[in-house]
Amino acid sequence: MHQLSTGRRSRQFSDQPSTTDDQIAVADTHLGAVNGAIVSVLKVNSLIATLGTMIAYRGIALSLTDALLVPLPEPIRVLGNARLGPIPTDILIMVVILVGVHLLHAKTAFGRQLVAMGNDIAIARKVGLPVDRAGFLSFVLAGVLASVGGILTTVQNGAVSPWLGSGVEFTALAAVVVGGISLLGGRGTILFSIIPGAFIFEMIRNGLTHLGATPYSYRLVGGAVIFAAMYADALKSGRVSLRWRTAP
Repeated sequence: MHQLSTGRRSRQFSDQPSTTDDQIAVADTHLGAVNGAIVSVLKVNSLIATLGTMIAYRGIALSLTDALLVPLPEPIRVLGNARLGPIPTDILIMVVILVGVHLLHAKTAFGRQLVAMGNDIAIARKVGLPVDRAGFLSFVLAGVLASVGGILTTVQNGAVSPWLGSGVEFTALAAVVVGGISLLGGRGTILFSIIPGAFIFEMIRNGLTHLGATPYSYRLVGGAVIFAAMYADALKSGRVSLRWRTAP
């Protein structure tokens, strides 16, 4: 029964590959909108809301795939190795998206609104900025970008897996923090923070590989890097001090 189900899903991918990509993008946009509604309308903490929906969405993926690995047909798998000259197409897509999001963040009113919300959302609301609308749209945009990343990763792997991308959110978090973006918001740029952060984090992982470290140590080192970067960010912003308080 599972093999028949897998075969059906594989044929569906083969018959309508472009339609499937469109459906994934539309679905992820709606899922991002759900996150935005939970945060903006129900006023749930964004970290708790997105962690909760991540678990729920993963449960839906497990249910839809029966927790099976569904191979992609050969015409789609070939796209994972597509190149434009010597450069893989997924690298070019990544650069285009990074530049686009950087310009959106740095050159538009929407981007400035997000920076103001990151600095102090209460003050942003008092001065009349559309806090709820901007927050909602940011989650929708996150859903769109997640769909692009999911499609590219799936094509690279050549199969659909409900566990694909598990734990990647922490890698992304580490790259963002190491690149100098404050998790409390209000500081950092997209292009000049994400790329250096990703390079630094990958250099650390490659260094561990050359040292013969086990793959299980990557999470430990990644957690330590996140903690160190967040502590450095706290020191830089003056929220904490290295001076020990002494009793009078």
